[in-house]
Amino acid sequence: MTGIDYYARGTFPAATVFPQTRRPELRLISTGGPLHDGDPLGNAVVTAVMR
Repeated sequence: MTGIDYYARGTFPAATVFPQTRRPELRLISTGGPLHDGDPLGNAVVTAVMR
């Protein structure tokens, strides 16, 4: 895993989440609920690369 980002509802930056890459990458996107207590509704994005 290389990172976890959270984007509030209505602010999903598709160009940032799905950039052009030179190697295979994995992005898992969870929609709907907050990542932590008090977070607004939105999307959690987990990014991973093969090593």
